Amino acid sequence: MIEVSYAFRYDLKKSLSSKALIIAIILLILAGIGAGYLVSREIEVGSNYYFVSNFVSTNRTYLLEGYLISANGQIISNAKIFYNGKTAITNSKGFAEINLTGVNEVGVATLNFQLSNVNYTASITNMAVVNIQGKTGEVYASIYLPKGNWSCNIYYGQLSLSMIKNISSLPKELYKIALLNLSSVGEPILFSQKVNIEQNSSKPIVFLNTDCNSTQLNYTNYYSFTIPSLISKGLEGSALISSLTVFAEFFPLLGLFLINDAFVKPRSSKAIEFILSRPITKGQLFISRFTSGLIAMLISSIAAGIVIPIAVSYVLNASITYSYILFSIAALIISSISFYSLLYLIASISYRGFIGISIAFYLIFYLFDIFEILSFLTGKTWLAYISPYAVSSMILQKISTSSFSLLININYTFVTIAATLWIFLPAILSFFIYVKSDKI
Repeated sequence: MIEVSYAFRYDLKKSLSSKALIIAIILLILAGIGAGYLVSREIEVGSNYYFVSNFVSTNRTYLLEGYLISANGQIISNAKIFYNGKTAITNSKGFAEINLTGVNEVGVATLNFQLSNVNYTASITNMAVVNIQGKTGEVYASIYLPKGNWSCNIYYGQLSLSMIKNISSLPKELYKIALLNLSSVGEPILFSQKVNIEQNSSKPIVFLNTDCNSTQLNYTNYYSFTIPSLISKGLEGSALISSLTVFAEFFPLLGLFLINDAFVKPRSSKAIEFILSRPITKGQLFISRFTSGLIAMLISSIAAGIVIPIAVSYVLNASITYSYILFSIAALIISSISFYSLLYLIASISYRGFIGISIAFYLIFYLFDIFEILSFLTGKTWLAYISPYAVSSMILQKISTSSFSLLININYTFVTIAATLWIFLPAILSFFIYVKSDKI
């Protein structure tokens, strides 16, 4: 028993003190943080000003007409606007009309304006949600109608990206917020209304539907606006997922070198025969080597699951919860230990060609993730649960509630079952195969 205890302490110390392992872990953590930083650079902070407008074409005249509004809901009057070489000045209501007749290219999403000799930029949009305070905000929309008397029902909703793909289903998602009786003079009318805002990054799109009727015509228009703060929250989750994915995808390869050094090389060089000549059985030796490497992988995964989220949240200047860290740790453990167990199964069957066979399995289950690709191509979602890397990715989706998450419906009961089988089944099989084998 003393011999077994000594062997385990020796194996554990050797695994934990491996310089190659320590350097690789540090490099992977830094690479993960770098990936998170690159994604974070895509986060939009939104505009401070909006030109809520319509492009209007009448009698061969092409106009951009709208209202200049700040992000806090202030109407900007007496501002000089510059757009595609044309200029205009907003009136007391913030309204301006820019004649674009003869302009070759129209479609720039921003315009410049000058106020009190200071230059600013405004986003061109037909709708904006401004003055967002907690769970409320003000929606502004530029409604253009031909001259006449109109009755308009205004519908509003806050939707996910997937909801707006099918416009025909939108009426079920929207609710009525106003009934307007308008007398149009042939220029855009600025509609404004206080609305409720869900602080939910899975629903970053605010949608407006205007259903207007006159005695002769019916005008139905859809307006949409992406709330920058909610997109930012979604991208924060995406940045964290990207950073953890780097570690989850490449760290399992380190298990290959641990096992090769601790188990495969001693078998091929017959050094393990000398070890077994001492008072230690094959089963005890297997458990000692397997457990010591397992602890090294667990400690590394836990450290990365703590360091990466904290570092990325610091880079993003975002808050982080304990649940983020727990899900991060769980995902990295599943990714690394599943492959570690599989590698021991390969090594226990035969040490010859171990590295080549292991890399082949890595390519199938991790780098190319064949089963997740097949799941996507065939529409059979159960195939994704065969891949340990896909299972760990599903755990990571818990971090991001944004609309950029996986599009499949994740069954976390299946995730738990798949993760448990991947971690324990190969390890148990490898133990009995090695112990029962006649080969040393």
